[in-house]
Amino acid sequence: MSESYKNKRFFFINSYNRISGTSSAFSIEIQVPANEDYDSVCVTQVSIPVSYYLISSGYNTFQLQENNSIVTITIPAGNYNLNSFCTILPPILNSSSPNGLTYTMSFPQSFTQNNSGLITYTVSNASIKVSFIFNSNNYVNEQMGFASGSTVTFSGGQLISSNVVSFLNENTLFIHSDIVSNGSDDILQEVYGTNTQALAYVTYLCPEIKSYSKQLKAPKNQIMNVYLTDENQKPINLNGQEMQFTLLLYKRGDFKTIIVTFIELCKNFIKFITERITGINYQ
Repeated sequence: MSESYKNKRFFFINSYNRISGTSSAFSIEIQVPANEDYDSVCVTQVSIPVSYYLISSGYNTFQLQENNSIVTITIPAGNYNLNSFCTILPPILNSSSPNGLTYTMSFPQSFTQNNSGLITYTVSNASIKVSFIFNSNNYVNEQMGFASGSTVTFSGGQLISSNVVSFLNENTLFIHSDIVSNGSDDILQEVYGTNTQALAYVTYLCPEIKSYSKQLKAPKNQIMNVYLTDENQKPINLNGQEMQFTLLLYKRGDFKTIIVTFIELCKNFIKFITERITGINYQ
């Protein structure tokens, strides 16, 4: 679980080894010897699977209003692209319509039209006032192309999304823990992915330990609580896949002794990720 060096200690945290919780919100034991004294903590490397969905349960609804009738539309949790989204959502709208209306969705064809990234919604009866209502706590507005917390209304039986739609999985992740003392938050490490793809990995390698360290809270605690969110504090559900990160505890003033070990860990981490992607075992 851990590897000891003079004036510092590394912990290799794997959510699989949790004592309670799930792979994305868990408690895990960290064995800090009573005679060791640390005041700083740094996450040196992270590997998080993109097993979380583009649209997740609990954040997958909006409201459809036809005249004075309002119904809740639930989009099945899962991953989507523009084509699948525009295929799956209209039948749900049609079956939920209080007035038996028919809805269609279309978007520019990339081979024959300029791609605006906008969706056009149409309804079969323009005489009925139709609106979409987006709650600020739900996020399907991003896939549909509208602002959070907005109400948008069809005109002449048509509605065009006001924002470019998004079908990339969340690429901003925050690891929270009760072992850090940040004052206003409990963020242990922020991780920013690039063009995050479903079923891939988001990885992070600390560029410089001292600048990215945080004050260690309750250094003698043996239980560490961890949970994962996006930038809006929305919980991230890894759906059973495990996350890993390396935790460095050290005493400020002993910083120079850490650098050599950190460089070696970086080399091993890059090798690990390369083998995972290519399937080749580098000896």
